[in-house]
Amino acid sequence: KYLKVPASKIEVIYNGISKQFKSLPKILKKPLLLYAGVWRSHKNLTNLIKAFKILHEKYPELQLIITGKPDPHYPEVKETVKKLKLQKSVIFPGLVSEKELLRLYNEAIIFTFPSLYEGFGMPPLEAMACGTPVACSNSSSLPEICGKNNAIFFDPKNPKNIAEKIEVLYKDKALQQKLIKNGKAHVKQF
Repeated sequence: KYLKVPASKIEVIYNGISKQFKSLPKILKKPLLLYAGVWRSHKNLTNLIKAFKILHEKYPELQLIITGKPDPHYPEVKETVKKLKLQKSVIFPGLVSEKELLRLYNEAIIFTFPSLYEGFGMPPLEAMACGTPVACSNSSSLPEICGKNNAIFFDPKNPKNIAEKIEVLYKDKALQQKLIKNGKAHVKQF
């Protein structure tokens, strides 16, 4: 559009994901929600935490794991957890190794990705490859990368909607199995 190049001369080549991301037997059997990625404002972690507060009131057994290195320019993450009194239910393991990340993807019952903007969106695909159902933002590249029938999508600007969509997935075992099956097939394209 901007460079006036005919579409016939353009080919989209997606990123690929490592074969190390695969299903492993679960060890913990705990209801864990997982976010994996950097801490920046466009990753929208504060709205995820607000949504988790709504969920946690109904399902106190849930825990939220937020990996990644805290960003001094985004102190709102830990501040929101403290303000909402979720310190015992939101876990910050910090930067994790590839081996630890693989284990977390496999232990999580749902991978959550509330990003407002992504250029691609690798973590949801890694989660799918590990057999973890994905609940993610309906913005930017994520609907295209995750695919319509392979994830459940929410409005990342609305914590109530985030909580509602995660709850639907948490309660519906058949939907979880469908997304696991579809997700594993979908990631073979990458």
